[in-house]
Amino acid sequence: MSLSIRLHSIRSLNESSEASSSDEYYVLVTVASLRPPIQALPIPAAPNFRVFAYGVFEDMDDDDDSPVIVPGPPFWGMDGSPADIVDPSDVAIVVSLMEFDNGGPAQYSELVNARTALSLVASAGAPGPAERAARLAADISNVLNAVDVPIPFSFDDDHIATLQMVLDQSDLIQSGTKDRVMVFEGDGTTVELVLSISDSLAPPQPNWRFCSKCNALFFDGFPEKGVCSAGGSHGAAGFNFLLPHDTDGDQANWRFCHKCNVMFFDGFPEKGVCSAGGVHEAAGFNFVLQHDVDGPGQDSWRFCRKCNAMFFDGFPSKGVCPAPGPSTHEASGFNFVLPHDVPGDQANWRFCHKCSAMFFDGFPAKGACSAGGGHEASGFNFVLPHDLPGDQANWRFCHKCNVMFFDGFPAKGACSAGGGHEASGFNFVLPHDVPGDQANWRFCHKCSAMFYDGFPEKGVCPARGPSTHEAAGFNFRLDHL
Repeated sequence: MSLSIRLHSIRSLNESSEASSSDEYYVLVTVASLRPPIQALPIPAAPNFRVFAYGVFEDMDDDDDSPVIVPGPPFWGMDGSPADIVDPSDVAIVVSLMEFDNGGPAQYSELVNARTALSLVASAGAPGPAERAARLAADISNVLNAVDVPIPFSFDDDHIATLQMVLDQSDLIQSGTKDRVMVFEGDGTTVELVLSISDSLAPPQPNWRFCSKCNALFFDGFPEKGVCSAGGSHGAAGFNFLLPHDTDGDQANWRFCHKCNVMFFDGFPEKGVCSAGGVHEAAGFNFVLQHDVDGPGQDSWRFCRKCNAMFFDGFPSKGVCPAPGPSTHEASGFNFVLPHDVPGDQANWRFCHKCSAMFFDGFPAKGACSAGGGHEASGFNFVLPHDLPGDQANWRFCHKCNVMFFDGFPAKGACSAGGGHEASGFNFVLPHDVPGDQANWRFCHKCSAMFYDGFPEKGVCPARGPSTHEAAGFNFRLDHL
């Protein structure tokens, strides 16, 4: 069973009585593998352990309603990757809470590291791994209290408490995430730590979409589209996001609200404001989202501190927030980078025999044709590459008229539905002037649409007239089914 175990959050429940206005803590987690290398023989393993340090966590006040989400790697597996746990007693986990004064995590990690090595060697003849783990916890607690110190050391920080996290069979989860809560008391303070156990095999979930009405991220995989704070139900636009869940990652506790369908942060006691009334209610997966990194995906997805929803912060308009009633979203915390539309192709791009434009035929509504009415498909079913390195990008779907238009110029051409084209969905990358299935797909410099230039008649262009399309630029060759 491959699992990850990490320190998820820290929260002050009761401050110390010291003169400082707030406390500063750090956490040392010592993890040791007690499984012998030869299972058939009672031969103790050579010490195999690591000490992890998290923090310093500053300005910890007991009047803070929300926990601090802890960044940093998992402590199991010890190399940061999920690792097998066959028997829960094979893994010893000892958690120490320290109050920072003048020492620091690096200094005390060295002390714990030295004590752990000696403890594991000394307990090699113990009856079993449970006894070895209990002795390790006692030895670490003693050394942090300046008892039996193995190296020269200056004690500058206060030891709050050391506790052992004892795993059992219920922690060896088949899927999902399980949280373990540990409460540390000492020196007049009480602190709560949440440690998260997750399996590493959960696939990402698709159908998370941007709502063009309220800017929130909502789940589009159900027939019902939830309740939008801008009124009615959500309206999907743009990318199809595939979100990792119940696995190792940067920030967990992003959940689906079954009342309004939006993604909200469930890591605080307060559950935000739901458009369907009351507060959000979590259901389904526990999503783990990367943030503040360079990489594939779309950034500018943010937590709204007013309603707890995830919304898109990349537009000047900040959508519609239901709290207080209604207003706009306000970003706080991390900048999330969401994976979407894994590189691939999209079918259902068709030639309209009425206006000669390329339009998307995958929706029941067929857009607005410049020759009148909706588009009418004819000929091939084109499969177009998108969001990949290629010859010319910035070919986009116009959600107003359904045609393919070039979005690389400041002017957005002339749309049959009125005004300029408005891009939505994929960024298509189209080959040109090379051997391919069908040539003579061209850019019309008058309306910016892609049209078929292989017939004597050049279709119907909505610009200046209407009139006919006029080709410019590359000769595109498009693959088709």
